[in-house]
Amino acid sequence: MPEGFPMTISPEGRQELSPGLDKDLLGLIQATAEVELATANDPKVK
Repeated sequence: MPEGFPMTISPEGRQELSPGLDKDLLGLIQATAEVELATANDPKVK
């Protein structure tokens, strides 16, 4: 530790985003994934 000033660890700050996904967002992601899987091999869908 360098001399001349004290070094302390800051207290943990509040997080802006909580971990995980809320139910609505998770549902949208799941629906999007299902559409992508269903149309992955369809040559008409670009």
